[in-house]
Amino acid sequence: IREVIVTNTIPCKDKGLEKLRVVSIAPLIGEAIRRIHEGESVSMLFV
Repeated sequence: IREVIVTNTIPCKDKGLEKLRVVSIAPLIGEAIRRIHEGESVSMLFV
């Protein structure tokens, strides 16, 4: 395994784990909220 990628939806101690990358889902949630507010489709966010 070269790398494990997880989201920051739950607390995770990634210190000292060089193959673990934690990515933020904040941009995805923000875009989903914007699309819902403007009546746009959110289905393309998950493709």
